[in-house]
Amino acid sequence: MEYEFLVKKEEPMPLAPGNVPVERKELGKEYEVVYVQADDYDINDLLFYPYEAMPKVYSPLSPDWEEAGCIASIQQNPALGLVGEGVILGFIDSGLDITDSNFQFAGGGSRVGIFWNQEDDTVYNRSELNALLSQTRPSEWDETGHGSYLAGIAAGRDGGVALEAELAVVRLKTVRPYLREFYNLPDNGAFYQENDIMAGVAFLDAYAAERGKPLVLCFCLGTNQGEHEGGSYLGEMLSGWMKREDRMVVCGAGNEALRRHHFFSLRPGGGELILHPEENSRAYVMEIRVEEGAKGFYVESYVRIPQQLRVAVISPTGETYDGIPAGERNGYHRFRVEDTQVYQSADNVVGRELNRLVRSFFVDPTPGIWKLVGRIEKITDGEMHSWLPLEEQLQSEVVFIRSDPDTTVTEPGNAPLLLTVAAYDTVTEGIFIESGRGYSKNGIVKPEIAAPGVDLVSPYRQEAKSSTSAAAAVTAGAAALYMEWALNRVMRPRGVDVKERLLSGVRKKENVTYPNREWGYGMLCLRDSFLW
Repeated sequence: MEYEFLVKKEEPMPLAPGNVPVERKELGKEYEVVYVQADDYDINDLLFYPYEAMPKVYSPLSPDWEEAGCIASIQQNPALGLVGEGVILGFIDSGLDITDSNFQFAGGGSRVGIFWNQEDDTVYNRSELNALLSQTRPSEWDETGHGSYLAGIAAGRDGGVALEAELAVVRLKTVRPYLREFYNLPDNGAFYQENDIMAGVAFLDAYAAERGKPLVLCFCLGTNQGEHEGGSYLGEMLSGWMKREDRMVVCGAGNEALRRHHFFSLRPGGGELILHPEENSRAYVMEIRVEEGAKGFYVESYVRIPQQLRVAVISPTGETYDGIPAGERNGYHRFRVEDTQVYQSADNVVGRELNRLVRSFFVDPTPGIWKLVGRIEKITDGEMHSWLPLEEQLQSEVVFIRSDPDTTVTEPGNAPLLLTVAAYDTVTEGIFIESGRGYSKNGIVKPEIAAPGVDLVSPYRQEAKSSTSAAAAVTAGAAALYMEWALNRVMRPRGVDVKERLLSGVRKKENVTYPNREWGYGMLCLRDSFLW
């Protein structure tokens, strides 16, 4: 059994008893992947390692939208003539169907300049892809179609935004079996791990540097793991891009607003109990409804340091596990009646702020109402946030009975510098009800912009879907058009400059206060971004 961990370069790596380091591989300029050999899978081994070292697991965030985003008027303006030429649009996702005409030139040949298939670690250049166009099936290049759907919107030749942009694609390998077991992921579904995504980011960066072209990354994967401040290693890496010339990252806000996976202690009805006020402590009850079919799930609970957190667990029959005592890192309890196991780990997590994290892992949970009692000691603000996994990462419904739809932007969308996109309906001009809502846990405005994302038809197979991924693809295409405009004027804007220009042109609804948790600063309007 081989484990994979993320560390910063030259950072020492503690090892669980019996684990042996195999090698360290460079991952970009600042990070490394550490490969560790173990005799067999053991959840206690993995709970031994620091939280940041464990690769997080990401899932896809899956009407005349061109006019709604004020894009058609830019495409059709002969004085501008913007089509994405000279700009690379990057996709790190399920792959891309190279056989579809949307991703080929009008005269034939692939618009994909580079394609890295991580599953078999094969890299194809354009000439190699051209030789394969008539010899392969679409599923060989994109099994789920998620990446192709997004690329069709952002850059499809038959109606995409940047219809002549070069494409650069990373087809991610699926999550390793030990992480699938550790996080109790469903047997079916697309799941990708953080270190593979970061390897894809570094790969696209190197390719764009070699080509000397601007690169816009359309990032449409997300996770509920993390402190929701954008402080993960992936969030840091993508934020670094935004500070550089010729690099831009557009990220979907996720679709978690109404999925009842977030608990906030200070929300009205949050279940507050005051315990021993003379000891400066307080407790909050989180009720979780678990349906039939859940093999397992986990809860991440955060408070800001110097506050301390202890999480007790009460089973549906009333049996109680008091949680990890102060000063200890790991705990375990088997509930006798339910025959459910609970593992806990506690860690200090350095995001944008310093947080105390308690993770509670449930194995074979009995259906019913489980209660978690989060006791905060040394109170400063009394805020506790808890998140369940994404809906796609659960085998059956697991929800908070008292949930909070705010602070539901998925990671890495909470990273302050990234342009994070909500989705709205172009027909009703209402927000997509599932669109992730801000702000970030530390109060940064997220999402910053909203774009069309309801019943959005992609030129690829004419598929219609509703998601913030679709909205991010529209915005990424718009960013590519702006990068082309800047390139034609010998300008090399940084990602933060492109973000500022897109935000400068947003449309605002009457009688709505901006910024806000749903819309950010307003609706994408590329035309007005050029007028600013």
